[in-house]
Amino acid sequence: MTAHPEDDVEYADATADIVISGRALRLEMSVPTGMTQPIRLLPLFQSMADSFVGLALKDAESEGAKVSCQKGCGACCRQLVPISEVEARQLRDLVNNMPEPRRSVIRTQFDAERLRLQKVGLLEKLLVPERLRPEERTLFALDYFFQGIVCPFLEEGSCSIYPGRPIPCREYLVVSPAENCAKSSPDG
Repeated sequence: MTAHPEDDVEYADATADIVISGRALRLEMSVPTGMTQPIRLLPLFQSMADSFVGLALKDAESEGAKVSCQKGCGACCRQLVPISEVEARQLRDLVNNMPEPRRSVIRTQFDAERLRLQKVGLLEKLLVPERLRPEERTLFALDYFFQGIVCPFLEEGSCSIYPGRPIPCREYLVVSPAENCAKSSPDG
């Protein structure tokens, strides 16, 4: 067991052997030994997501596919990204801890996009997503995408918070032609 200097929580090393799509994956992690705040588990879940994506990447490469994502595309950064409350709080803290003037720039971008969502009638649906019927969700996501609303963390075609990006963002890997990303439709 080890204690992390930034908190009073003790951690233990753990190993989990799991099988995904018939492939074995060993996860080695440091986990809290007792009660802990959910935000302290976020790095563990991010690491797990990275491991799962790494496995999918190896599978794609073994089939001859290549990830077409690259700096400058950012199509994924114009989609709805469902994040947990814990991740939302982590992003809030990340922004609050940014030095000025970057913090103000990011907040201004969030405010501008929120106003834009309100003007086009999408904000209320985002604030109360449970009101959307399942068959409306895909069309809503496409409406959002076609508004061209950019994640405030996308800077110069890349994620400016890449190491701390939310788990759904970690899962975006495209092996189809990159030009398809900018032409999203219900069929593709």
